[in-house]
Amino acid sequence: MGDRVVYSAELVEVGGGYELTVTDHGSGVVRTARVKESAVKRLPVFLEKLAQQHGASVR
Repeated sequence: MGDRVVYSAELVEVGGGYELTVTDHGSGVVRTARVKESAVKRLPVFLEKLAQQHGASVR
C-alpha cells in the first residue's frame, strides 16, 4: 500500500491576517479558521514538539 494523504493544511495570509484551511481527504470535509499572528509564529515550535513526541523529524 502506498502513501496516502489523509489531511492537508494550508495557511494563507489574507488582508493582514491569516486563514488556516484543513481538508479531511477521507470525508471531503474542509474547515477554515482565522488564525492570530502569534499562533502562526509558534507553528515551528509546535511542529518540533509534535515530532519529538512521536520520534519523527521535521522536514
